[in-house]
Amino acid sequence: MKNVINAMCVASALLVGAACNHDNENYCEGAPQNDCRALVDGRVDGPVTGCKAAPDKCTGDKPVCDMTTDTCVPCLGSNVEDMSCPTAAPVCSSQACGVCTADAQCSSGVCRADGTCSSAANVISVAPGGAGNICDKNSPCDLTTGVGKISTSKNVLHLAPGNYPVNAGLTLATDVAVVGRGATLDRSAGSPGPVVSTTAGVTLEFVTVTGGHSTNGVGINSTAGTLAMKRTTIYGNTAGGIAASAGVTATIVNNIIVRNGNPSNAPFGGVSLNAVNAATIFDFNTVADNDAGGAGLGGGVACVGTLVSVRNSIVSNNKMNGMSTGATTQLFNCPATTSAVLTNSSTLKFKNDTIDPYDYHLTTGSVAIDTATTTSTVDNDVDGDTRPQGAGKDQGADEFKQ
Repeated sequence: MKNVINAMCVASALLVGAACNHDNENYCEGAPQNDCRALVDGRVDGPVTGCKAAPDKCTGDKPVCDMTTDTCVPCLGSNVEDMSCPTAAPVCSSQACGVCTADAQCSSGVCRADGTCSSAANVISVAPGGAGNICDKNSPCDLTTGVGKISTSKNVLHLAPGNYPVNAGLTLATDVAVVGRGATLDRSAGSPGPVVSTTAGVTLEFVTVTGGHSTNGVGINSTAGTLAMKRTTIYGNTAGGIAASAGVTATIVNNIIVRNGNPSNAPFGGVSLNAVNAATIFDFNTVADNDAGGAGLGGGVACVGTLVSVRNSIVSNNKMNGMSTGATTQLFNCPATTSAVLTNSSTLKFKNDTIDPYDYHLTTGSVAIDTATTTSTVDNDVDGDTRPQGAGKDQGADEFKQ
């Protein structure tokens, strides 16, 4: 009888992909047919426990079969965007899906500040000296051509690393995200005025904005729509760093805003929030060494009309008329929540805030470490490092990392 049953088992294995255990050739006796696999070298293999014999077994958050380990996994890619991963965590590394941290990980060549990859169909690619007309990753165009192609379907302007002279300023009147690791928008050689002017839903990520000069030469001037600034550096703009007004809803997170304004006639130093929307967010920014004229709104962060809470930030050594003299020099009308508001930066222990090239990362012993206790969903810093690194999150744009 056993021989008859075993013969039936082997026959069913050949027909339906079933199998018997190598160590016990009587394994299939009385077992359902789908518990056995195919005949191998004249013998029958073990019971179906993995996905090689049943790839459709892999579903949900583990949709891929690893044929080596015979197990279902989230993905198989190697530190690049993987179609098996969700949009919010597009990069596969060590068989786990996570956020992107570099443009090269994304098929479009654009990794956003939130760790997602832009769709190639939405991207306009520009480069210093770009001469293409298509403005894609393989044929980037110059900045002027690229800005002219912004539309509702082409709404991610990707700047390759390098310097972009914007002699007449960059005006953005259509919804767009400007993304540029290692890219600098520089007006220092051009006519007076803002470096970037916005009247739409504009997002700036990773870029450096510098060179705004004369009494109206702010770095960013936003007068309508929304303004989102994430992981940017705003420095060396003689009329002030960032100006948002007229009901603009601003989201200013993880930015370094330093050495803007001037002691004689700048209307403000680091940031001016004038009658902005009450939903404006100012979180985890470093605002230091900015200066304003005596009749101005202060060297640090100024609020007029709408009192925006300055949360988890560093506001330090900002001046009026070249002097750092009291709390209003740092914050003008803006309330602060677990922020370091200081007239002197010595206890912050910046890496280098005295000699060009400046570096406003924190070093060991900074009073800003582990002291950003106001609840926030921000989970990374200006460099993309995870918050917190220690017992708590750190104030300012940088999360100290050993």
